[in-house]
Amino acid sequence: MLPLLLIALAQAAVDQPKPIESLPHPKEATQPVYLMTIATSPVDATLAVALADGSVWMVDAAKLSVGQRIRCASAAPCIICFAPDGKTIATGAYSPGFDKVIWTVAKTDGSGSTISTKVEGSRINESAQFSPDGARLLLHQADGGMILWDYARELSTKLSPPTEHRLATACWWGNDKLISGDSKGVVRVWNADGTLIKSMPALTSRVDCVDISPDGTRLLTTFGPKARLWRLPDMTLDVEFSSTQTLFIPDNDGLFGASWSRNRLLLAGGTQFSIECRAFDGSLAWADEFACGDEKWLICSFDPSGTFASCARNGGNQGRVYEAETGIRRMDGVLATESWDVIEWTGDAQCVALLSRSKRSVTIADTKSFARRGTITSDAHGELTVSKQD
Repeated sequence: MLPLLLIALAQAAVDQPKPIESLPHPKEATQPVYLMTIATSPVDATLAVALADGSVWMVDAAKLSVGQRIRCASAAPCIICFAPDGKTIATGAYSPGFDKVIWTVAKTDGSGSTISTKVEGSRINESAQFSPDGARLLLHQADGGMILWDYARELSTKLSPPTEHRLATACWWGNDKLISGDSKGVVRVWNADGTLIKSMPALTSRVDCVDISPDGTRLLTTFGPKARLWRLPDMTLDVEFSSTQTLFIPDNDGLFGASWSRNRLLLAGGTQFSIECRAFDGSLAWADEFACGDEKWLICSFDPSGTFASCARNGGNQGRVYEAETGIRRMDGVLATESWDVIEWTGDAQCVALLSRSKRSVTIADTKSFARRGTITSDAHGELTVSKQD
């Protein structure tokens, strides 16, 4: 009995989320460990690469060197994001039974803590967003719940809208307030302790996206094919416009992705894989659209300089890069012959990282010619190798 008990205890210890640990790997493993997702620091060239064995590697995309390896969970991280300081990461990984998500916050030196949240449904649509000061996390669950997590003090609070109002989207408004949108078209403002401040009159359909400009002066709300820009802090309506996208399914597809540059707003969504770039007065600068099957979660972003815009389909390989001012699609360098699942710009605006899950690799390219600088791959034991381009 004693040997069996020791084995059980040892296995239980392995299953617990730990900040850093030498990860076990089956001796018979011969295929490279699957690359799940990537994220970039907003302040420098640090790239985080999440692997299916539950680990995250820190890579210097500028120097093409592999750094710290962090143990985040006993399952594969499917979500990863950086705090504004660029030195803290959050990851979300399904438990082995797919009945909960293990959320982990860790410094890039490997220290950290964890929280578990219940998952309802099988669709991977959870997300995490740090507060501007990096002290708390806003966690979006698949069942429409929103959790505020003060990870340093190990305290969590759930936002509680009225019954039958499912929270669809939320964002931070400074460090002490949040804005949410729900399934009934209601936009609400909350204190960071979870208490409700105000509710706005209901819109005509579900609120798909709320997002605040980096300078904190504008609020975007989208509902179906329509969008509104509000002036902050008084929340007065500035402009309303409708998307150019040709097909929408009510309560299913809308403008649900957004990104800001200094003078442009990028929107993504719709039944078709669609991206629009607009000025802050709502006027359309350019748009692009093509079919993407039944996967609707699009991720759009500007590079830090605002020169380029990108859009990728979560779970697909149709990532694209555009000139932000003209909408001309870039097809040079690595963009000419390959397709990408995730596109991330480094905070120093010098590199772009492109994930290809089918090839189990991450390509690092420069942001002038998109020439390949190096390729990151994993082996059967989850070790990363960077091959530099000659």
